[in-house]
Amino acid sequence: MSQIKPDMFTMEWPPRSGNMQEFPEIDKAEWPDLPTAMSKVIKSSQVFIERLVEFLKPTIPNRSLKLKELETAAPN
Repeated sequence: MSQIKPDMFTMEWPPRSGNMQEFPEIDKAEWPDLPTAMSKVIKSSQVFIERLVEFLKPTIPNRSLKLKELETAAPN
């Protein structure tokens, strides 16, 4: 993940100080396991992870796996 190069944005900081500073748009990137990913996204976004799992099922040897079981099947 050290190769991620975020874009920068400029904003007044501290507020109402007149000082403009640059900040990265993202401060961290990671590839979590499925249960961790599900716990980090808002509930309404979990469906997108579920759809990704369904899309990737043909690439996983045991196609009958359920979402929670994929944690142990997914490569680290």
